[in-house]
Amino acid sequence: MINIDRIVAASKTVELEDTTLEDGFTAYGVYKIAKETFEAVGVEFEMTSQRFYNYAKNGKINGVKGAKRFTEDEVEGFVAQLIAKATR
Repeated sequence: MINIDRIVAASKTVELEDTTLEDGFTAYGVYKIAKETFEAVGVEFEMTSQRFYNYAKNGKINGVKGAKRFTEDEVEGFVAQLIAKATR
C-alpha cells in the first residue's frame, strides 16, 4: 500500500533538477507564453498545447525539425508571427 506520509517526507529532501533559462523553453513553455501573449493583446487563443509539440516536431518554431528546447529569441519571434497572423 502506498504511504502518502513517506512520499511527502521524501519530497522535502529530494533534490530538484535545475531548469533555468539557459536550458531554453520546451514546446509547452512556448504554448504558455503564446497563450499569455494572446490574452495580453486581447486576441482569442484557440490553440492546444499539442499543436505546439507538432510545431516543434516539424521545425516551425526554429527551423530545426525535432528540436526539444528553444531560445528566448526563437520563442519571441515565433509568438510574434502567431500574433501577426491572428491580427491581420
